[in-house]
Amino acid sequence: MAGLVGSGSYQTNEDGGKSLARPSLDVSAVRDINDLTMAFNFIVTLNEFTFGFQSVSGLSVERATETRAEGGVNDHGILCGMPNTGSFTLTFKRGMLLRTSELVNKAARIAASVIPSIGTRRMRMLAIASIDPQTALEQGPAIGVIQVFNRERTHLRGLYSFFSLGMTSWRADDLDATNGSVWCEEITIAHTGLTRHPLQFKANIDVTNPEDNQDNTETAEKNSQQELQKQSEEKEKSEAQDQINKSQEEINNLEEQNKKQAAELEELKAKLASLQNN
Repeated sequence: MAGLVGSGSYQTNEDGGKSLARPSLDVSAVRDINDLTMAFNFIVTLNEFTFGFQSVSGLSVERATETRAEGGVNDHGILCGMPNTGSFTLTFKRGMLLRTSELVNKAARIAASVIPSIGTRRMRMLAIASIDPQTALEQGPAIGVIQVFNRERTHLRGLYSFFSLGMTSWRADDLDATNGSVWCEEITIAHTGLTRHPLQFKANIDVTNPEDNQDNTETAEKNSQQELQKQSEEKEKSEAQDQINKSQEEINNLEEQNKKQAAELEELKAKLASLQNN
Protein backbone atom coordinates (compact mmCIF):
# COMPACT_ATOMS: atom_id res chain seq x y z
CA MET A 1 0.00 0.00 0.00
CA ALA A 2 1.32 3.39 -0.86
CA GLY A 3 2.20 5.72 1.98
CA LEU A 4 1.18 9.33 2.39
CA VAL A 5 2.00 11.43 -0.64
CA GLY A 6 3.30 14.88 0.18
CA SER A 7 6.35 16.98 0.71
CA GLY A 8 9.12 14.94 2.41
CA SER A 9 7.07 11.67 2.50
CA TYR A 10 7.83 8.23 1.06
CA GLN A 11 5.79 5.77 -0.98
CA THR A 12 6.12 1.98 -1.22
CA ASN A 13 7.06 0.57 -4.63
CA GLU A 14 5.77 -2.70 -6.14
CA ASP A 15 9.05 -4.49 -5.27
CA GLY A 16 8.73 -3.53 -1.63
CA GLY A 17 11.26 -0.69 -1.72
CA LYS A 18 10.63 2.91 -0.74
CA SER A 19 11.23 6.06 -2.71
CA LEU A 20 10.69 9.75 -2.10
CA ALA A 21 7.21 10.74 -3.31
CA ARG A 22 6.72 13.73 -5.52
CA PRO A 23 4.67 16.50 -3.89
CA SER A 24 1.23 16.79 -5.43
CA LEU A 25 -1.07 19.78 -5.78
CA ASP A 26 -4.69 19.42 -4.83
CA VAL A 27 -7.16 19.67 -7.72
CA SER A 28 -9.02 22.45 -5.91
CA ALA A 29 -5.97 24.70 -6.35
CA VAL A 30 -6.70 25.09 -10.07
CA ARG A 31 -8.44 28.43 -10.63
CA ASP A 32 -11.65 28.70 -12.59
CA ILE A 33 -11.13 29.71 -16.22
CA ASN A 34 -13.75 32.45 -15.74
CA ASP A 35 -11.33 34.22 -13.37
CA LEU A 36 -8.72 34.64 -16.12
CA THR A 37 -8.19 38.02 -17.73
CA MET A 38 -9.09 37.67 -21.40
CA ALA A 39 -7.71 39.93 -24.12
CA PHE A 40 -11.00 40.07 -26.05
CA ASN A 41 -13.16 41.51 -23.24
CA PHE A 42 -12.41 45.22 -23.26
CA ILE A 43 -14.22 48.54 -23.60
CA VAL A 44 -12.74 51.82 -24.88
CA THR A 45 -14.39 55.16 -24.09
CA LEU A 46 -13.42 58.66 -25.21
CA ASN A 47 -15.24 61.56 -23.56
CA GLU A 48 -17.84 59.00 -22.37
CA PHE A 49 -18.43 57.75 -25.96
CA THR A 50 -18.09 53.96 -26.16
CA PHE A 51 -16.24 52.64 -29.22
CA GLY A 52 -16.21 49.12 -30.64
CA PHE A 53 -12.67 48.24 -31.70
CA GLN A 54 -11.33 44.94 -32.98
CA SER A 55 -7.94 45.50 -31.36
CA VAL A 56 -5.95 48.05 -29.38
CA SER A 57 -2.16 48.17 -29.59
CA GLY A 58 0.44 50.38 -27.96
CA LEU A 59 -0.49 49.73 -24.32
CA SER A 60 2.85 50.50 -22.71
CA VAL A 61 4.45 52.77 -20.15
CA GLU A 62 7.89 54.27 -20.74
CA ARG A 63 9.97 56.36 -18.36
CA ALA A 64 12.80 58.56 -19.57
CA THR A 65 15.95 58.09 -17.51
CA GLU A 66 19.55 59.26 -17.49
CA THR A 67 22.57 57.64 -15.87
CA ARG A 68 24.80 59.98 -13.84
CA ALA A 69 28.15 59.26 -12.26
CA GLU A 70 28.48 59.99 -8.54
CA GLY A 71 31.67 60.48 -6.59
CA GLY A 72 32.63 57.47 -4.53
CA VAL A 73 30.34 55.12 -6.48
CA ASN A 74 32.47 53.26 -9.04
CA ASP A 75 30.55 50.02 -9.60
CA HIS A 76 27.36 51.51 -11.06
CA GLY A 77 25.79 54.71 -12.22
CA ILE A 78 22.93 56.59 -10.59
CA LEU A 79 19.66 56.31 -12.51
CA CYS A 80 17.81 59.64 -12.61
CA GLY A 81 14.36 60.35 -13.98
CA MET A 82 14.06 62.79 -16.88
CA PRO A 83 11.13 64.60 -18.51
CA ASN A 84 9.55 62.53 -21.27
CA THR A 85 10.38 64.08 -24.63
CA GLY A 86 9.00 61.30 -26.85
CA SER A 87 5.45 60.83 -28.04
CA PHE A 88 3.02 58.16 -26.88
CA THR A 89 0.58 56.55 -29.30
CA LEU A 90 -2.28 54.07 -29.30
CA THR A 91 -3.56 52.29 -32.41
CA PHE A 92 -7.20 51.25 -32.71
CA LYS A 93 -8.48 48.86 -35.40
CA ARG A 94 -12.13 48.53 -36.39
CA GLY A 95 -14.42 47.96 -39.35
CA MET A 96 -14.65 50.84 -41.81
CA LEU A 97 -17.35 53.36 -40.86
CA LEU A 98 -19.04 56.13 -42.82
CA ARG A 99 -17.78 59.60 -41.96
CA THR A 100 -19.99 62.56 -41.11
CA SER A 101 -19.53 66.24 -41.93
CA GLU A 102 -17.29 68.20 -39.55
CA LEU A 103 -18.22 71.68 -40.82
CA VAL A 104 -19.97 72.78 -37.63
CA ASN A 105 -17.28 71.36 -35.35
CA LYS A 106 -14.52 72.97 -37.43
CA ALA A 107 -16.21 76.34 -37.15
CA ALA A 108 -16.55 75.90 -33.38
CA ARG A 109 -12.87 74.89 -33.08
CA ILE A 110 -11.77 77.93 -35.10
CA ALA A 111 -13.81 80.19 -32.82
CA ALA A 112 -12.33 78.54 -29.72
CA SER A 113 -8.75 78.80 -31.02
CA VAL A 114 -8.75 82.61 -30.69
CA ILE A 115 -9.57 82.55 -26.96
CA PRO A 116 -6.57 84.19 -25.25
CA SER A 117 -6.73 82.21 -21.99
CA ILE A 118 -5.01 78.82 -22.34
CA GLY A 119 -7.15 77.13 -19.68
CA THR A 120 -10.41 78.45 -21.11
CA ARG A 121 -9.34 77.49 -24.64
CA ARG A 122 -8.52 73.91 -23.59
CA MET A 123 -11.81 73.53 -21.76
CA ARG A 124 -13.71 74.85 -24.79
CA MET A 125 -11.87 72.40 -27.11
CA LEU A 126 -12.67 69.54 -24.73
CA ALA A 127 -16.33 70.56 -24.65
CA ILE A 128 -16.48 70.63 -28.47
CA ALA A 129 -14.92 67.15 -28.65
CA SER A 130 -17.54 65.86 -26.18
CA ILE A 131 -20.41 66.55 -28.60
CA ASP A 132 -19.49 64.16 -31.43
CA PRO A 133 -17.72 60.75 -31.12
CA GLN A 134 -15.91 61.20 -34.44
CA THR A 135 -14.42 64.48 -33.22
CA ALA A 136 -13.47 62.92 -29.89
CA LEU A 137 -11.59 60.12 -31.65
CA GLU A 138 -9.91 61.98 -34.50
CA GLN A 139 -9.56 65.59 -33.36
CA GLY A 140 -9.43 65.49 -29.59
CA PRO A 141 -8.74 66.45 -26.94
CA ALA A 142 -10.45 63.57 -25.18
CA ILE A 143 -10.30 61.75 -21.86
CA GLY A 144 -9.86 58.06 -22.68
CA VAL A 145 -10.50 55.00 -20.53
CA ILE A 146 -9.76 51.33 -21.33
CA GLN A 147 -11.45 48.66 -19.21
CA VAL A 148 -10.47 44.97 -19.36
CA PHE A 149 -12.76 42.27 -17.91
CA ASN A 150 -12.59 38.58 -17.07
CA ARG A 151 -13.98 35.86 -19.35
CA GLU A 152 -17.59 36.22 -18.19
CA ARG A 153 -17.34 40.04 -18.01
CA THR A 154 -18.37 40.00 -14.35
CA HIS A 155 -15.24 41.52 -12.79
CA LEU A 156 -12.94 44.35 -13.85
CA ARG A 157 -9.38 43.11 -14.29
CA GLY A 158 -7.60 46.14 -15.78
CA LEU A 159 -8.22 49.89 -15.83
CA TYR A 160 -6.15 52.35 -17.85
CA SER A 161 -6.67 56.03 -18.64
CA PHE A 162 -5.04 58.52 -20.98
CA PHE A 163 -5.53 62.00 -22.40
CA SER A 164 -5.85 61.89 -26.18
CA LEU A 165 -4.40 64.72 -28.29
CA GLY A 166 -6.01 63.59 -31.52
CA MET A 167 -5.26 61.39 -34.52
CA THR A 168 -1.73 61.24 -35.93
CA SER A 169 -2.26 58.69 -38.72
CA TRP A 170 -4.99 56.71 -40.47
CA ARG A 171 -4.59 53.55 -42.50
CA ALA A 172 -7.06 51.32 -44.34
CA ASP A 173 -6.67 47.68 -45.38
CA ASP A 174 -5.77 46.99 -48.98
CA LEU A 175 -8.67 46.63 -51.40
CA ASP A 176 -8.77 43.13 -52.87
CA ALA A 177 -11.60 41.74 -54.98
CA THR A 178 -10.60 38.16 -54.04
CA ASN A 179 -10.73 38.82 -50.30
CA GLY A 180 -14.05 38.33 -48.51
CA SER A 181 -13.02 39.73 -45.14
CA VAL A 182 -14.31 42.92 -43.53
CA TRP A 183 -12.60 46.10 -44.69
CA CYS A 184 -10.92 47.60 -41.60
CA GLU A 185 -9.24 50.86 -40.70
CA GLU A 186 -6.48 51.65 -38.22
CA ILE A 187 -6.46 54.95 -36.34
CA THR A 188 -3.39 56.01 -34.37
CA ILE A 189 -3.75 58.74 -31.77
CA ALA A 190 -1.20 60.60 -29.67
CA HIS A 191 -1.62 60.88 -25.91
CA THR A 192 0.20 62.29 -22.93
CA GLY A 193 0.89 58.95 -21.26
CA LEU A 194 -0.89 55.83 -20.02
CA THR A 195 -1.95 55.61 -16.37
CA ARG A 196 -2.43 52.19 -14.81
CA HIS A 197 -5.02 52.35 -12.05
CA PRO A 198 -4.75 49.87 -9.16
CA LEU A 199 -7.68 47.56 -8.50
CA GLN A 200 -8.72 46.12 -5.17
CA PHE A 201 -7.44 42.55 -4.89
CA LYS A 202 -6.60 40.39 -1.88
CA ALA A 203 -2.83 39.92 -1.70
CA ASN A 204 -2.75 36.73 0.44
CA ILE A 205 -4.77 34.42 -1.82
CA ASP A 206 -4.97 30.83 -0.62
CA VAL A 207 -4.63 28.68 -3.75
CA THR A 208 -5.70 25.53 -1.88
CA ASN A 209 -9.05 27.02 -0.82
CA PRO A 210 -10.58 28.92 -3.72
CA GLU A 211 -13.92 28.96 -1.90
CA ASP A 212 -12.37 31.20 0.77
CA ASN A 213 -10.98 33.44 -1.97
CA GLN A 214 -14.47 33.80 -3.45
CA ASP A 215 -15.87 34.67 -0.02
CA ASN A 216 -13.09 37.22 0.52
CA THR A 217 -13.72 38.74 -2.90
CA GLU A 218 -17.44 39.02 -2.24
CA THR A 219 -16.76 40.58 1.17
CA ALA A 220 -14.32 43.08 -0.36
CA GLU A 221 -16.82 44.00 -3.05
CA LYS A 222 -19.57 44.40 -0.45
CA ASN A 223 -17.33 46.61 1.69
CA SER A 224 -16.42 48.65 -1.38
CA GLN A 225 -20.09 49.16 -2.24
CA GLN A 226 -20.85 50.16 1.34
CA GLU A 227 -17.96 52.63 1.30
CA LEU A 228 -19.17 54.13 -1.98
CA GLN A 229 -22.71 54.40 -0.58
CA LYS A 230 -21.35 56.06 2.55
CA GLN A 231 -19.35 58.55 0.50
CA SER A 232 -22.41 59.27 -1.63
CA GLU A 233 -24.55 59.90 1.47
CA GLU A 234 -21.89 62.18 2.95
CA LYS A 235 -21.68 64.08 -0.32
CA GLU A 236 -25.46 64.52 -0.41
CA LYS A 237 -25.46 65.74 3.19
CA SER A 238 -22.65 68.17 2.44
CA GLU A 239 -24.46 69.50 -0.63
CA ALA A 240 -27.70 69.86 1.34
CA GLN A 241 -25.88 71.74 4.12
CA ASP A 242 -24.25 74.02 1.55
CA GLN A 243 -27.66 74.72 0.07
CA ILE A 244 -29.07 75.50 3.52
CA ASN A 245 -26.18 77.86 4.26
CA LYS A 246 -26.62 79.56 0.91
CA SER A 247 -30.37 79.99 1.49
CA GLN A 248 -29.76 81.37 4.98
CA GLU A 249 -27.24 83.83 3.56
CA GLU A 250 -29.78 84.97 0.97
CA ILE A 251 -32.41 85.40 3.70
CA ASN A 252 -29.99 87.51 5.77
CA ASN A 253 -29.22 89.67 2.74
CA LEU A 254 -32.94 90.18 2.08
CA GLU A 255 -33.53 91.11 5.72
CA GLU A 256 -30.71 93.66 5.56
CA GLN A 257 -32.13 95.10 2.35
CA ASN A 258 -35.59 95.33 3.96
CA LYS A 259 -34.15 97.13 6.99
CA LYS A 260 -32.29 99.52 4.74
CA GLN A 261 -35.40 100.22 2.67
CA ALA A 262 -37.47 100.73 5.84
CA ALA A 263 -34.91 103.24 7.14
CA GLU A 264 -34.96 105.09 3.82
CA LEU A 265 -38.77 105.12 3.90
CA GLU A 266 -38.80 106.60 7.41
CA GLU A 267 -36.31 109.22 6.30
CA LEU A 268 -38.52 110.16 3.33
CA LYS A 269 -41.56 110.38 5.61
CA ALA A 270 -39.67 112.71 7.94
CA LYS A 271 -38.61 114.93 5.03
CA LEU A 272 -42.20 115.01 3.72
CA ALA A 273 -43.56 115.98 7.16
CA SER A 274 -40.98 118.73 7.42
CA LEU A 275 -41.95 120.13 4.03
CA GLN A 276 -45.64 120.08 4.95
CA ASN A 277 -44.97 121.99 8.20
CA ASN A 278 -43.05 124.65 6.34
